[in-house]
Amino acid sequence: MRKILFVTYQPGSANNLVLIARRFQRMMFDIAVVAVNGSRCVWSRAGFDIFNESDDMGQLDVQRTVSALKPALIVAGTSNEDSVESMFLKAAKEYGVKTVSFVDFWSKLRGRFLLSGELVVPEKILVLDDIMREEMVREGFDPQVINVVGSPHLENVRSCSRKLYDARSGASAVRIAFFSQPIAELYGEDERSPNWFGYHEGTIVKSLVSCLDRVCYASDVRVGLTIGIHPRERDGEVVKAALHDRNDHSYNRALSVTVVKEDSLKLINEADIVLGMTTIVLLESAIMGKDTLSIQINNNGRFNFKATELGLIDGVFTEEDLFNKLSSLCLGMQMKHGNIPDKRNKLAHLYKGASDKFINVCRAYL
Repeated sequence: MRKILFVTYQPGSANNLVLIARRFQRMMFDIAVVAVNGSRCVWSRAGFDIFNESDDMGQLDVQRTVSALKPALIVAGTSNEDSVESMFLKAAKEYGVKTVSFVDFWSKLRGRFLLSGELVVPEKILVLDDIMREEMVREGFDPQVINVVGSPHLENVRSCSRKLYDARSGASAVRIAFFSQPIAELYGEDERSPNWFGYHEGTIVKSLVSCLDRVCYASDVRVGLTIGIHPRERDGEVVKAALHDRNDHSYNRALSVTVVKEDSLKLINEADIVLGMTTIVLLESAIMGKDTLSIQINNNGRFNFKATELGLIDGVFTEEDLFNKLSSLCLGMQMKHGNIPDKRNKLAHLYKGASDKFINVCRAYL
């Protein structure tokens, strides 16, 4: 039985690769998994054993793993410069093992393949769309190495999402989900950081709650806001600090706020409106037919979210625009079944046939 080794660092990569691993299992391939950081829980929930006991893997550990497992193919996610995935790409070349890498987001494209300043490129790089492919070619990657396949995870979201109907009464609260990210930790809390975005999860939550307070007061609606904390945010200290500063006006009773750590698809399914900053969860939401906004108030241009640049998700860049859009959505909250296909079709190129395309590229090396 031929062995395929899957290697991931980020949960986003694992969400995609676990689906491919299951497909290969059904084709009677032996599956091995190396998962570190937040990706471990994704594989564990899916019922896969994880080969490595520790997240702390050096190049020697990686070489020993490849030597011990003797995979016919390594399928890796991508994340940051000097990541565990790049270490496995380098070790695979030393042992003559073919490699395929998957890029699940439109950022840091070249940096994902840098190891100690050296570009380590697999036999194939699988990407979401033609835009990503063109950007990678501009950054010096060989176009023959890059295949556009889309996202198996988004394909799964599309196939699992149910048709939505809403039997809301005038007295029921509008349900809003906001998905946080550890932007303060990763990119800085203010302009003193060279990577400062102009905002972080705390500033966005403050603006969001302020706007929703105004919406409740001006429009006489009730809103239930659920804030989903990213796994890397621990207990969501930055978000909770922002909520602690909230003014206690009397009309705030119309706005309830809850902070949770729950499965993203569950939160999306329970929401009428889905909000976030630059998370791929917003694409999941749009594919499920939800009204979806990317909030980037005070964006200084240091990082631009491709999903809003490409018109896949509506972007909000000022507090007044956020207030106006939330007012409109909350007042007119009726989930119209006829609108759902249009929202999904705008994103169809990101998921249609993705798993089959992914599998076909891999099988060329098996």
